[in-house]
Amino acid sequence: MRNLFWISSLCIIALALWSSCDYKKGSLGSVDRLIALCDSSLWLDIGEELENAIEKEFYTPQPEKVLRMAVKPPASIMDLKRYPNLLVVGTLEMGGTTADLLNQLLSEENRRRVEEDSVFLFKSKDTWAQDQLLVVLASRNRETLRKHIVEDGDKIYALFNDHANEMVKESMYDSYEQKDIENKLLEEHDWMVRVQHDYFIAVDSAQARVVWLRRLLPEREFLIHWQPSDDPSMLSKEWMLETRERLAEDYYGGDFIEREIIPVRDKEVNFNGRYALRLDGVWQRQDSTTFGGGPFRSYGFYDEPQGRLYMIDISVFNPGNRKWTFMRQLDVMAHTFRTRYELERSE
Repeated sequence: MRNLFWISSLCIIALALWSSCDYKKGSLGSVDRLIALCDSSLWLDIGEELENAIEKEFYTPQPEKVLRMAVKPPASIMDLKRYPNLLVVGTLEMGGTTADLLNQLLSEENRRRVEEDSVFLFKSKDTWAQDQLLVVLASRNRETLRKHIVEDGDKIYALFNDHANEMVKESMYDSYEQKDIENKLLEEHDWMVRVQHDYFIAVDSAQARVVWLRRLLPEREFLIHWQPSDDPSMLSKEWMLETRERLAEDYYGGDFIEREIIPVRDKEVNFNGRYALRLDGVWQRQDSTTFGGGPFRSYGFYDEPQGRLYMIDISVFNPGNRKWTFMRQLDVMAHTFRTRYELERSE
């Protein structure tokens, strides 16, 4: 039963205590920063598990946290209402401020479901500010709460990571979008991606079946390669690694993949409704003039209507600075990929 109801909409039954009917202001703060409202005694029991679930690290090549979490006492909620990502953590057996907060946020029906352990995760959008995600993580006791965090940590992480992607996408395309490039890609190659300002076409070759988009300061690379195929089983980690190494030799100046110190991680994912493989790793460059490296992510998938294997490769070079901010932008851009067939079906 629990698996059927692992997440539910949040019913705030005392919203009038904290907000009015006035127009909600926009949220304030970094999209990749999360504020967890959690009692200090509870944090001692579940803090490590929650950090492992939410603060996932990627190597760039230095480890960077995709989401960064700060812990605050529940009583500080009044000062945090405009943060974009809020997580309230508690159990029904707790008293004090945590109990007051859960009573205000959860309806009687949802409290009953928490007690039955049929639901433990609730979400609400734009509760106190625009573009805000409020999540409540609640269980009947600490042992049950810890178990849910360990077993379903990826779902908690995905809620906040997806929300961050939504906010980044909105900010990326709220001003100038290069429709001319998008139309060119669709007309010549039967696919398109939404192209943010300041990107330019470095390579566009129908013969090589490669389009390479770039943006500088810092360097961001967005490359799409495709090949005709009637065999979806060609898609594999090995095919993707071999293809990326060949493309890097041809277009990236001989970049190579670091595999020994920082192994490439592969994962099966849903990419715009398709089965896909995702690779995450670190690229490096070392020649007579340049030494450096950075993160890369590659998506490989088969498009049946077109009979094509695709690989989308994104990477960043931003030495000495945080890189995942720009990788997130590139990842959002990758997910705007659409084929002509998809666009025509959606009309």
